[in-house]
Amino acid sequence: MIEKLFLSDKYMNRILSIVFSCILVSSCVNDSRERNITSLSNFQIDFINAPELDFEEKVDTFYYIPLETGKNNLLGEISKIQIDSVISVLDGMNQTIHLYSLNGKLMTVIDKKGMGPGEYVQLGDFYTSSKERYVELLDPMKKKVMRYDFSGNFIKEISLPFPNGVSRFTKFNGYYLFDQQTRRNDEKWKYSIVVISEDGKIINKFFPYTKYADILLSSRSSFYNINNELHYVPIYCDTVFALDENSVIPKYSVDFSDKWVDESFVYSEVKNPMDFINKLKDCDFITFLNVLETDSTIWLDFMYKEQKYCALINKINLNVSTYSINESKNCGDLMGEILTSWNNYFIMPINAEQLNQKLGLKGENDNNPYIVFVQFKS
Repeated sequence: MIEKLFLSDKYMNRILSIVFSCILVSSCVNDSRERNITSLSNFQIDFINAPELDFEEKVDTFYYIPLETGKNNLLGEISKIQIDSVISVLDGMNQTIHLYSLNGKLMTVIDKKGMGPGEYVQLGDFYTSSKERYVELLDPMKKKVMRYDFSGNFIKEISLPFPNGVSRFTKFNGYYLFDQQTRRNDEKWKYSIVVISEDGKIINKFFPYTKYADILLSSRSSFYNINNELHYVPIYCDTVFALDENSVIPKYSVDFSDKWVDESFVYSEVKNPMDFINKLKDCDFITFLNVLETDSTIWLDFMYKEQKYCALINKINLNVSTYSINESKNCGDLMGEILTSWNNYFIMPINAEQLNQKLGLKGENDNNPYIVFVQFKS
């Protein structure tokens, strides 16, 4: 049986999912120094004694879009954002998908919770195709992908072959790629990535597991797309990969030296979640690594002990800058969780009250969040 425990993490200021089961961990947990990565770009991340990030000083370009607020359109918690010709927002609290135009005007709310035809029990993830004008929702409980048009009408569903549900996926080149955050004991499913066609057939599998762990701490996102190249960040792995339905190519790695994840901790015998969290506070290695990038910059954020840090990597000159993040001081008013990137901007939601006060705006403080677009200085 797979259980999920959702804890409010004061370190990350967000909800982190801790998944309990017999979890198989990719071989990426091994220290990068033990693997041949000489052909990769390798970025040294030295964050000890890093200066505090002054968000306003570091930002080059900043603009925002208010998301339209209505009686039936109040967002609870923005868990994921996808932007192309529309802004798609996953409200993890209310288990709904909200579609907005690029100026923030509400287009559709997909709220089809239920057990009947065309309904979903649990909303784990989503993918939007602006070209074909549909949204696909992943239901881990039903083990199905549900497709709706931009008016919220149900189109069809795709049954998945997994023995248990998966909670993360994306779509690329017409194929579904699933990240098995809840890992399998069955030999057939000992892979992090499973590629499935639209008719539910298994096309490929990547990243075979080597060991089990009992507790898995999930990052915000496994996949991101930059310049029509899909990237994947395996859990407990210091390397970012490009992949499609047929191949996996290592792109670059990050070197935290002796602060990388300790293998003995990953395979710890600690079973109680609170004991695990308490033990985590004292560990001498980084946790919760999140990676995104634009055309010019790679963004990392991570935790070390009880402190949040970030690194900005200039993709032109390969310079690396690291900072500590004091969310109650220099960053708290304008710095939110960076959830995606688009058009060379990093994207994050900001509480309406915070932005109104900081910029002197006249909007209602209980309105929906703003979507903020940020470019950092070189």
